[in-house]
Amino acid sequence: MKIKTLLLLFILLPVFCFAGGRNQSSNAASSGMRPLRIGYQWHNHGLPVYIAIEEGMFVEAGLNVSTLIFGSGPPLNEALGAGQLDVVVTGPVPAIGSGVAYNTKLIGVSADDTMSISYWARPDSDIARISGRSGTPGILGDANSWRGKSILCPVSTNVHFMLVAVLKKMGLGLDDVRIIPMDVAPAYTAFRAGQGDVVSLFAPQSIFAEDEGYVKVASGMESGEIIYMVIIASEDAMKNKKEELTDFLRIYYTASEKYANNMQKYIEYMLKFQIENGLQVDERLVTITCNEKPMPTFDDQRRLWAGTYGQRGVDTMVFNVMDYFIGQGQYTQADKQKLINNTFIDGELINRIIR
Repeated sequence: MKIKTLLLLFILLPVFCFAGGRNQSSNAASSGMRPLRIGYQWHNHGLPVYIAIEEGMFVEAGLNVSTLIFGSGPPLNEALGAGQLDVVVTGPVPAIGSGVAYNTKLIGVSADDTMSISYWARPDSDIARISGRSGTPGILGDANSWRGKSILCPVSTNVHFMLVAVLKKMGLGLDDVRIIPMDVAPAYTAFRAGQGDVVSLFAPQSIFAEDEGYVKVASGMESGEIIYMVIIASEDAMKNKKEELTDFLRIYYTASEKYANNMQKYIEYMLKFQIENGLQVDERLVTITCNEKPMPTFDDQRRLWAGTYGQRGVDTMVFNVMDYFIGQGQYTQADKQKLINNTFIDGELINRIIR
């Protein structure tokens, strides 16, 4: 599976870079500059990287950055594991996978992703026609109506995790449904063409779904879970580029905090960022997305990283995610123990900039 995914990455890499608009770089002269290879997505948690490039923050810090941009986390994981990247902004689900497979480290926390995730059915679906039986307001249908359904969903992602949590609310697991692995954008296209019974979405596709009359049958908010995007670094970078990674974290949160309370500028930057990366969005769509995902601040980091190892907010969030997937058979207790023993959630670098 891992080899097939990696081969797929190599095959699709030029397409993803082209879709991203450009392989963004600080364009700084390499002489005297410290190289850092960054991977991120064309979503809100990737925006601080874009802002830092646009405003010359990396150059000012003496970093010559090169970047790869993808639509979801697993390809970034494989690029990280293949030695093509030093640091990646992604979701905790793919981050856990990279920690188990590649000994990466989680070194920072980004935007809250809880509000952005949702699940949609057609109006004539038996799930959409049933309300009040799931036991959770906002989750339509019941165990019988969800059981056996085919669900278009990007696996090993935050959307996948929240789906597990939604199903658990009704006493179901992944074995009770049929998952069709597919990234969100093509999944929505396939769903509109008649494939699948339920589609897993986030903005802007979730906004399109509402506009086109599909029915939201569940969301991240109803799952009872909270999930944040995260920043992970490769094993090699943690050994050989700690200063560069520390500078990256400081710049990332500086860029983010600069516009955390300036919604107009946040929306303007987000619109420009996504259009340049080939997304068909407008100001209305971006405004909804930005309202769903507040930009992370230094205070957020102080709150999530406060306390002792194993009892911090970030520990609770990440290992709660992993426990769900252990329950589904995707990971084992030995995998979790490996992450704990390796200090997968590593606060060394973030503590340099928040204390």
